[in-house]
Amino acid sequence: MTLQWPKVNPPCQDVRPLARLPRLHLAAAIASGFLLATAFPPLEWWPMAFLGLVPYLAVPQPPRLRWRLLGAAALGATHFIASLWWLNSVGFAAGLLLALCCAPFPAAWALLWGTLLWHKKPKHLLPNPQYPSHANTANTADAAGTAGVADMAAGDPALAPGASLRVLSSPRELLQYALLAAAAWTSLEWVRGWLFTGFPWNALGTSQAFAHTRLLATLAGAYGISFLAILANVLLADLVSLRTPRRSLPPLVALALFVALWCVNESRRALPLSPTPLYITAIQGNVPECRMWTPEILQDAWTKYESLTRQAARLSPQTDLFLWPEGALPCEITYPPFAQALRELLRDLPAPLLLGALDERTLPGTPDSLPPPVFNSAFLLSPDSPILTLPTAPRTDYYDKMHLVPFGEYVPMGKSFPWLKDLIGMGRDLTPGQFPALLALHSQNAPGASFQCGLNICFEDAFPGISRTFARKGAQLLATITNDCWYGESAGPRQHLAQAVMRAVENRRPLLRSGNNSHTCLISPKGEILQPILSPSGSPFAQGWRTYQVHPMAKRAPLTLYARTGDLLPKAATLATLLAALSLLLQTLKHKHQLAQALKHTP
Repeated sequence: MTLQWPKVNPPCQDVRPLARLPRLHLAAAIASGFLLATAFPPLEWWPMAFLGLVPYLAVPQPPRLRWRLLGAAALGATHFIASLWWLNSVGFAAGLLLALCCAPFPAAWALLWGTLLWHKKPKHLLPNPQYPSHANTANTADAAGTAGVADMAAGDPALAPGASLRVLSSPRELLQYALLAAAAWTSLEWVRGWLFTGFPWNALGTSQAFAHTRLLATLAGAYGISFLAILANVLLADLVSLRTPRRSLPPLVALALFVALWCVNESRRALPLSPTPLYITAIQGNVPECRMWTPEILQDAWTKYESLTRQAARLSPQTDLFLWPEGALPCEITYPPFAQALRELLRDLPAPLLLGALDERTLPGTPDSLPPPVFNSAFLLSPDSPILTLPTAPRTDYYDKMHLVPFGEYVPMGKSFPWLKDLIGMGRDLTPGQFPALLALHSQNAPGASFQCGLNICFEDAFPGISRTFARKGAQLLATITNDCWYGESAGPRQHLAQAVMRAVENRRPLLRSGNNSHTCLISPKGEILQPILSPSGSPFAQGWRTYQVHPMAKRAPLTLYARTGDLLPKAATLATLLAALSLLLQTLKHKHQLAQALKHTP
């Protein structure tokens, strides 16, 4: 039986719209990649998260797979190269290499979107062996697109060259595809957050950290904002498409009203804060970066932090806790001169000291032939802390960083290729911690009052699950200690601050951020940045100290919806995306089988 193909108009001689389509598609992809990058620091044009993809979505997808693949790659590469360019200050081409590792995720989304639209085209515009192309090539998609030019002239916009949003025949179908596009993007962002240890930096939702729309994060975290942003992009692209009825206007209005009402409600919500405050004095020494420390470098760092701390203790005697950042001093905490100096300083302070430091210690069961593991840790110290007197003493009141930075704190496959540690890393691998330990902070002004604190060390605040675990374990406040001096005065520290803002809002917990060179501040449960340490000129890259009055959340304060449900949305989105991809694969195989049968019976 010969497969019967629907009749179509004969090919039109004017194929210029089809010839221009690949170049237009590529230009739109590059434009959208740059526009998405502008939503993040340094520009912080946060509305671009809801608008940036409109050029790519509004331009029809070209018929050839390789053209769509090129556009998808351009979208992903330009977005991440532009938003991670500051990382090149860490090492030669570091930002470029990391951008190329992240680019496949939005590229996969773009390719899936384009393929879905092409399979929604009328069947007689899909590859058809009975219509050779105008260029006498074997690419039958060109013939289909050429035939579409004639049909477009006949008045059917769905048959235009390429596959645009106009192939979706009804408002219901448009909404279905918009939800699927949002699910696919959210799914790929979530996968990027854990695949190969994960790099969730600059998830699209994080671009809202400095806008009121960040309050949406209490629903489903930064991933939930990403979902809504992609949904808005698709609906706006349909709204601006030529010859498209304004079918996307009602859902757009509904989405905008939902966002506005939710944000207004959250901004006015009264939070169950503890009436007893903690007075925490954060020290920002602005010590230069140091890969391999020397006694001179250590002495300079110690002089800065000791003098600032003694000054703060003299001028702010009601302090409950002194806070130093990660990397305040570049040596191990058990280094004898450092430990002795810390003991002397702590005797003169009215409150404990929380600081980040390296810790070399022997674990039970470790063979004597192996060097002891080194941890990136935070310690809550008092004058009688055992670790300052005896390096082998059991550790108390500490937290080991659980999620280490690849190529910064450890080198993947470093055990198999030790030379990589010297070439790429810092000459040694750190050991990750195993337990999300909470630290108990006590009020000196209200005896008996104590609060549970969940502490992130540097890169950890980019991972929503770590802070959410702290909140579920009973943390009443969050903290981040970090050393961003590696990034200089680039956009990197500001992008890192955005991660902390999202963690505070997602869990509705105050977060105190302590940076070595910048962005030491208090972040309210609603994401407001309060009392940052600034230079006289207003720059966050400064040296100084400030005492913060922090009201932790009350005990048994209700968890946010995101803290209760976690990554339920991206997991459901991943399932939906896999089902859509499987359906697409089955349709492709079925269509290829039909083509093979048609060719077999063609005389």
